[in-house]
Amino acid sequence: MSETTERLAQRLHQEGQKTAAFFRALAPQQLDQQLYVDGSQWTAHQLLAHFVTAESGICALLENILAGGQGVAQNFDIDAYNERHVAALSQASLDDLLKQFIEQRQASIALVQRMQPEDLSRVGRHPFLGPASVEDILKLIYRHNQIHQRDVRKLLSGDGDKG
Repeated sequence: MSETTERLAQRLHQEGQKTAAFFRALAPQQLDQQLYVDGSQWTAHQLLAHFVTAESGICALLENILAGGQGVAQNFDIDAYNERHVAALSQASLDDLLKQFIEQRQASIALVQRMQPEDLSRVGRHPFLGPASVEDILKLIYRHNQIHQRDVRKLLSGDGDKG
């Protein structure tokens, strides 16, 4: 494992632990609180389901790129994907979602640990970023979660306006 892949694996591990702790610390009424009024209108509980399904999808995307694929199709509908997959998991318990999140994060880390340094510069189409390197896609895994968790913190502190 190169220094860069080792650093990415460590970051995924650290941020995964922070995410799990973040959701464990939420009270039941906070988990059921609606976060957004536009688009998905997810609760914090559904957001964790989103983290599970998004990371699973990104791992599949990375496997595709590493195998020589082009990534997602140009007409891939990320919103429809998210709605469909979050709906399928939204009734799972917090404990089950956390277990799935941790398992998926471990799978992401294992994928990074198998990579060669040159794999990080491979490019494929990401549903949000468009053409992007494997390294940038990996960084987005934890940054994506950080952004959403910041939204939850703002809302729960009274500083957010459900956007």
